[in-house]
Amino acid sequence: MIRIKELKLKNKDLKAQLDTAKIQIKNLNEFIIEQRKAYEATIKSMYKRIDSLYSDLQKSNARINELEVENKMLKDKIVEKDKEIDELKLTVSNLTARLKKDSTNSSKPSSTDGFNKKIHNSREKSTKKPGGQFGHTGHGLELFQNPSEIIEIKDEKCDCGKIILYNPNCLSAKQKVDIEILTKITEYQVFEGICEGCGKRHTSEFPDEIINTVKYGENLKSLVAMLSNEGMVSISRTVEMVSGLTDNKINLSEGTVVNINYELAKNCEPIVEEIKDALIKANVLFVDETGVRINGKLKWVHTVCTDDTTLYMVDAKRGNEATAAIDILPYFVGILMHDHFKAYYKYTTMDHAECNAHIIRYLKNIIEIFQRTEAEELLTFLVEANNTKKNEIINGRPSFTAEKIDELENKYSDILERWQKKYQDELANLKVSKYHNEEKCLIKRLIEYKEEHLRFIKDFQVPFDNNTAERALRMIKTKSKVSGGFRSEKGSSSFAKIRSVIATAKKRGENVYQLFGKLFSGKEITLTS
Repeated sequence: MIRIKELKLKNKDLKAQLDTAKIQIKNLNEFIIEQRKAYEATIKSMYKRIDSLYSDLQKSNARINELEVENKMLKDKIVEKDKEIDELKLTVSNLTARLKKDSTNSSKPSSTDGFNKKIHNSREKSTKKPGGQFGHTGHGLELFQNPSEIIEIKDEKCDCGKIILYNPNCLSAKQKVDIEILTKITEYQVFEGICEGCGKRHTSEFPDEIINTVKYGENLKSLVAMLSNEGMVSISRTVEMVSGLTDNKINLSEGTVVNINYELAKNCEPIVEEIKDALIKANVLFVDETGVRINGKLKWVHTVCTDDTTLYMVDAKRGNEATAAIDILPYFVGILMHDHFKAYYKYTTMDHAECNAHIIRYLKNIIEIFQRTEAEELLTFLVEANNTKKNEIINGRPSFTAEKIDELENKYSDILERWQKKYQDELANLKVSKYHNEEKCLIKRLIEYKEEHLRFIKDFQVPFDNNTAERALRMIKTKSKVSGGFRSEKGSSSFAKIRSVIATAKKRGENVYQLFGKLFSGKEITLTS
């Protein structure tokens, strides 16, 4: 009985434990359910967060893609801007170089310098005072022989009242020199008459040159031609000057002045042919050309000249057609000095020489803008080589020795090689390849045309520059400044013929006014050589 009772008690305890366990299980299930619900809510919230993050990630990826595209666009723009900056640098450089250019460092004429014109003086400053130096031989006007009029100044009586006796061998003289312009009018009269013997009627004839009722003489025509073609006086002012000089007795029309120039130009044609023949036979020729306006259109005045002969010719072209029309270069076999105009290089029967005065100006430009030491070194070399040549000529030496020529050539080449290498090294770091293009062209020209630029040291007949031709064209520019150009082809051609004769006559010591008088009188003229 005790055992059963114990078992019942134990059974009761076990039931109580079971109930407690059920309650605990129930509580645990409830807790698990609550936790599950909490976790499910958390998970659901996490899923929402994940979806939100995923959405943000997609947006971020899209933004990243947009930024990558924008970044690429910006990089492309930076490249474009860098290129644009390089282009602007080039433009600034070119504009700066253009602003710094003037007649001293480029081929620009001095008329473009404006008020910024530089007065260049290559002479070294000395300690001497300006003016004549102490002990120098003075020069002044001397008395003319055979004066037109002599006025004797004598006092008839002394203060004491006696007559003064003068010694004809003891006198001093002073002269007044002046000119007097007279209007000389020569009238030719012809008459009719009858022979008193046979009754035949006779009529005298005017001289052959007297055709019109009034004819202007050679002296007047020569004066008009000198004013128009040598003085570069405009036609209207020429008319005014002649009228004023003759006290309004001679009143020319502007057409008459033009016709006088046409007549003179026609009479000059034989001399122009003579000038051409002399130029063909020359050892060294100088050629150049400049633009002029003819009837509002751009044409070209060409000059071919030597130290004692000058020819001008007007042509519509500047190149091969014009040089062929001049009809000199095809027959010339000497040395041709020019300014690197390529049309001249088609003539292979002659040697060529290049003007180094242009190179000096170009080198100054490179020195001023790019501070290139090699350019300065080459400029110094050319000037010193020319001075050395002048000293050799003064000392009576006809040429440099072969060793001296080799020395000068090697120095020239060495400077250019160093300059070219330095330029190429600098060019490799530039993004714009055409930067410093002027410098590149100059180096290329100096290397390629080395023989032509150094011709002056190999042949002492060849000068350093082409100033002979450039000086010849200055009067053409003066004419353009006075009149602005020519109205017709005939007028420009006539002017070129007359200027050819004037320039050649002056170089050969001829009196141009007297020469014109002979030409207007119809005489055959041959210029002294």
